[in-house]
Amino acid sequence: MESIKIKHQQTDNMEKVRLERITDDELLDLKKALEKKKDSEDFYGILSVLKVLTHKQITLEHLQNTKIGKTISSLTKIEVKGKDSDNEAQNIRQQAESLIERWRKVSKMEKNKKIEQKPESKPEPKPAQAQGIVTDSNHSSAGNGSARQGLFIPLGLKIHTGTGYRDAMIKKFIELMQVPPDEDNYNEDQLDCAAHLGNNIEKELFNKFPNIKEYQDKARSLVFNLKDSRNPELRVSLMQGILNPTQLVTMDPKEMASSQLKEQRDKIIKDNLNSRRTDWHLENAAAKGNVGFFTCRKCKSKNTTYFQMQTRGADEPMTNFVTCLDCKNQFKC
Repeated sequence: MESIKIKHQQTDNMEKVRLERITDDELLDLKKALEKKKDSEDFYGILSVLKVLTHKQITLEHLQNTKIGKTISSLTKIEVKGKDSDNEAQNIRQQAESLIERWRKVSKMEKNKKIEQKPESKPEPKPAQAQGIVTDSNHSSAGNGSARQGLFIPLGLKIHTGTGYRDAMIKKFIELMQVPPDEDNYNEDQLDCAAHLGNNIEKELFNKFPNIKEYQDKARSLVFNLKDSRNPELRVSLMQGILNPTQLVTMDPKEMASSQLKEQRDKIIKDNLNSRRTDWHLENAAAKGNVGFFTCRKCKSKNTTYFQMQTRGADEPMTNFVTCLDCKNQFKC
């Protein structure tokens, strides 16, 4: 009983001490010092560090970030081999227990404070229904615009087919079509138009691909292209009537791709075709300025061009393929 009273007195005294602020880095340094002194059985050093900790303002965030609580807990069970250090070991255990008890109180208080400050959940407002629009809790994930608005489904628009996967796809297409191409949100008329477009896309998709596997494969392709943030033109074309749902579901991925992606594909195709030409390396080397570095072995002209290829091991130098622009002689070196 007496030891318990002493322990509570120590805790009360520690709470009355004016506490100093400390950073995570400083606390980590003290933690490392404690672990080092514990390994070397430097009991006096441990007590010194514990004394420093009693004057520091430790928060729940500190404890979570540094995990110093585990180190202090290990000191509550510290034992000594010799009798000379019995008193020091007992002091360490008491100091560690006092710190742990104080930090538990701090953690409990801060957690309770967070719970009290947590805002109560409020019922969702229903002004949209009064305007003839139903809102869904889903949020759009496509595009770069500020499209984090709810899913708007106009009253009277039937989106239930009785088939689960079809109903899910209708909502998905409506969600994607209601993503604006820029920072401005769509107005009510635009959302209404987008909802009907999304619904019609699914209808045309099902009419064209009644087989479930073909339907799902095409649906994945459409979703991928409609939500591509680099290709807002596809959604805009549908909204402006340049493209209609019937045309969309018959397009292949290449046709739906963004203009940037089409240009990249065209360039790759062109490069592949050029690389098959016998004179492509010659033309490409000349364009890069690889002219005049080698002397023709046949006519001794320096009007030559070359390109390099790795024909041997990776650790070996590359082979130079030289062509004389005067006599067309070719050699390698």
